[in-house]
Amino acid sequence: MKIKISLSLTIIILSISSQILFADPVLDKFLDRNKNIISYQVDFEKVNYWSELDTVLYSYGKLYTKGNNIRLEHLFPGKELMIGTENDLILYFPEQKQLIKQDSDYWQSLLSPELLAQEYINYCTLKATKIVKDGTIFIFGTNEEMDDFSEIVIQFSNIDSLIHFFEYKDKYNNMVSYNFSNHKINQNIADSLFYIKIPDDVTIFDQRVKQ
Repeated sequence: MKIKISLSLTIIILSISSQILFADPVLDKFLDRNKNIISYQVDFEKVNYWSELDTVLYSYGKLYTKGNNIRLEHLFPGKELMIGTENDLILYFPEQKQLIKQDSDYWQSLLSPELLAQEYINYCTLKATKIVKDGTIFIFGTNEEMDDFSEIVIQFSNIDSLIHFFEYKDKYNNMVSYNFSNHKINQNIADSLFYIKIPDDVTIFDQRVKQ
């Protein structure tokens, strides 16, 4: 019995030690700050790159997050709206008068600071850290649960610990990056912002499996 107890304690100690060994106190500081963000409002400049087509698209807009809810509102070059909730993902193209309904997925919350901080711990492996003039850059690899992505890059500000740059690459070498500015943290965001009233003349494509 003493041998079994001793062996169990050794395994527990080794497990705890390995977690401490691979912990990154600098990264933890930024993650802890972002875990405390309940609501988030920010302007973004976005770059999409499609490797096979060698095509780049620039856009900008506003991002809002509150808990499990996210609203990504493109204002240029064309108006587009993405609203993600715990159950659904809605993509609305007002100029084309089209709306797509999909089941919710983990990737729709990647730009939520609170949830993103948790995703790093659960689904990513820290590959490299770089100190730059305005912040600290962390480069992550992803595991099997996020096999659509090959790499995630994030830059936290050394001044306010907020996300100022975010980039992900998929397994086909396509890339999406965001530069964030005008951060507003933990201000009141109405729940109605994550709801859309669909006009009568809009064509709806319902791709949900869970209905």
